[in-house]
Amino acid sequence: MPAPRQALSLASIDELIAQMRSCPFFEAFPDGLLEELATHARSVIHPPGYAILREGQLNHSLFFLMDGVLGVYNSGELVIRLDKIGDVVGEVSAINQRPCNAAVVAETVVELLELDAVTIFNETDSYGALRFQNELYKNYADILSQKLEATNERAKLFEITNERLEEAQRALMRANHDLEVKIENRTGDLRKRTEELNHRNAELTASYEKMTELYQTKDLTIKKLSALYSDHLQPLKSTLAKFKNATQVKPEWIKEAESEVVELVGLLEPLSSYHSEEMAMRDKKVLLAETDKKMQRVAKLALSGTGMSLQIVSDYQEGKEQIDAGNFDILCVNADLLDLTLYAQEKRPNMKVVLFTSEDIPTYLARLKTFPAIDNIVIRNPEDRSFTVKNLLTTVRKLLVAEKFGLEKYLFWGADVKSHKVTGSDTRRALIEKMAADLESMGVRSRVIDDVKAVAEELLMNAIYDAPTDAKGKPLFNHMKRNDRVELKPEQQATLRYACDGVLVGISVEDPFGAVKKESVLSHLEHCYAGTNTKLENQAGGGGEGLHILIETADLVIFNVDPNKRTEAIALFHVDSHAKKTLPAPSFQFFYKDSR
Repeated sequence: MPAPRQALSLASIDELIAQMRSCPFFEAFPDGLLEELATHARSVIHPPGYAILREGQLNHSLFFLMDGVLGVYNSGELVIRLDKIGDVVGEVSAINQRPCNAAVVAETVVELLELDAVTIFNETDSYGALRFQNELYKNYADILSQKLEATNERAKLFEITNERLEEAQRALMRANHDLEVKIENRTGDLRKRTEELNHRNAELTASYEKMTELYQTKDLTIKKLSALYSDHLQPLKSTLAKFKNATQVKPEWIKEAESEVVELVGLLEPLSSYHSEEMAMRDKKVLLAETDKKMQRVAKLALSGTGMSLQIVSDYQEGKEQIDAGNFDILCVNADLLDLTLYAQEKRPNMKVVLFTSEDIPTYLARLKTFPAIDNIVIRNPEDRSFTVKNLLTTVRKLLVAEKFGLEKYLFWGADVKSHKVTGSDTRRALIEKMAADLESMGVRSRVIDDVKAVAEELLMNAIYDAPTDAKGKPLFNHMKRNDRVELKPEQQATLRYACDGVLVGISVEDPFGAVKKESVLSHLEHCYAGTNTKLENQAGGGGEGLHILIETADLVIFNVDPNKRTEAIALFHVDSHAKKTLPAPSFQFFYKDSR
């Protein structure tokens, strides 16, 4: 609103009287009364935008429009425009002596006749003032009467309109109900189609993963067979030819032949083990207690074609009935159905139990406290279906075969796994640099290699300083500073292994002590994700120093524990850095070799 300007009042008494006579309000007033009123009046001119009255302000004047256009506003909204000579504003607030309930603004240049109503009202002994008040009240009554008539007319129109609106509303409600039924039917069809598409997409994703694995395995297998032929069979053939043509067999020829045979056995052993594990899975029975439909589909896809029998339940009662009816080898259960593990362990004590969960670490740790008998834990990533499929299949295979250990279980068959003994603190740095150079030669990106090196540092430090114990289980070196020199005896030495299959980089460190306890790992995890970054120190046996660093740096961390015999810590890294970014939370697995 523009700033108020000074109103112009240039009219004489005679001019004011003339203006009054032109207003219908003053038509019946005698000359003497007009002369008396003129002493309390003035003629004012205001520019466009000038606020004659403001909403909420006190008003003491009456304003009669002589020329121009006025706008009446309520809460900023235009109510009416006044453009007739004699239109009056301010009468309600002047009579009631209450704040204005509307604002009056000059829409154009306006000329107004302004009367000081308060002064006139206070002159109760003046005939002119009383006459003016009487006329004003009569005018006010006329205005109210007109407004009431207009309101009644509007009320009638409102009733007619309201009836029509109610009928239209009923029609709309009927149409809306019909539309809701159609939408519900359509939504049901779309939901069904979406589920079918999701299922098909899951099948395609799993099929793609299996095809990728087959293709990658094919390349690695052909490469291995080619190397087998050129690097081993041909030399062995030449060595045997020496035996055939020689009159006397030299001892070094025998050693050479024996060495070649050992190499051949080493090359073929992984394939033989893989085949044995596949055969061991035949005719095994798996019970999956899972409430998530997507994860149910993933399980079906993961275990299809393995020869295993899979039964899926969605609630506790279904699970109990299946446990009573069938002798399952494995129970895979999610966090919502953990109570089922207690019933399973009571009824089927030889059944192996594994927890599969997508919850964050603090959530599932809190639940596990009340289920100490669960020795196998798998934290899955629900957004990475192909990785989840492979993890599920690998987990089931590990639980069904005698051997849980081995980095190869998480990589495509044929990956060239390199192995080095950890003899002490002096060799730690050299082993890490050797591993980094080998991974670089395989085409692994430097950022991934940096992560692998950081994890390898933690694993090796743990294997050298924390894992070794004496016959009574007392730690030997974990009281020492990490820059103190430690030389491990042959029976104390750990093994560093690493490989890349084109999709994952895997490293593992295995120590010969097996003293890591599930409770210790979970306790340290709880501290880590409660805001305290702790290490597995002052513990008998290894399991990984800087557990928080391991889990946050690697894409998947696995602990395999054979009590009092050996512990293997495995860390996996996506070669594709984009895949790493898609992981919502750290993934972690723990497998404890029991007597069942």
